[in-house]
Amino acid sequence: MMKLGIIGGMGPFATLDLFKKILEVSQVDLDQEHLHILIDNNPQIPDRTTFLMGSGENPYPFILESAKTLIKLNCSVLCMPCNTAHYWAHQLKKDIDGKTLFIDMIETVKEYIYLKYGNKVKALIMGTNGLVKSKIYDKYFESSMLIYPENSLQKEVMTIIKFIKAGKTSEMIGVFKELLLKLRQYKSDLLVAACTEIPIILPFINNDIEILDSNLLLAQKVVDVAYERI
Repeated sequence: MMKLGIIGGMGPFATLDLFKKILEVSQVDLDQEHLHILIDNNPQIPDRTTFLMGSGENPYPFILESAKTLIKLNCSVLCMPCNTAHYWAHQLKKDIDGKTLFIDMIETVKEYIYLKYGNKVKALIMGTNGLVKSKIYDKYFESSMLIYPENSLQKEVMTIIKFIKAGKTSEMIGVFKELLLKLRQYKSDLLVAACTEIPIILPFINNDIEILDSNLLLAQKVVDVAYERI
């Protein structure tokens, strides 16, 4: 069984959500059968969206330092529950090459979508302004597969993310339900919760179109790899 390191704090509630989901999908009977997990929860990592929108401090040196810290503590598998931070995923893989395995969240989402739907699907991406502007998902998917909300709806997505980051999820349930109704205009085949705050609100939502929980998919992938089930 491998030791897992989580590059966390982006944000703390999303990190907690991933940890909880790892425990839930592990399917073990005893405490001792759970993974040994080290979480570097550093909320002081500069805001990813602020930087990608053209201002603020570059968060990548902090992300890399977190990875190095976890590697020094003998973590053989790393993951990072922040879609927007995956703007630096390829650089991170290069910088830690040979030292440990990094499980890419967006690559994991891609694997799920291609396996279940193929490449003819239309996926609507709900993420931060930084993720949308930098087209992070376009590095993984054919651009014809992806739909992004227009500006006014993207502002609503960001408002929901900010409130969840502030621990005000319950206040956003009605707002999120209204947003989902508006997003129907795009006639997408599925929605992707491409910000790890969004999965926190999903248990309160009933929706007839699949909403992919990027944290849950990452949790399952991490568990499969760490327990060497694949």
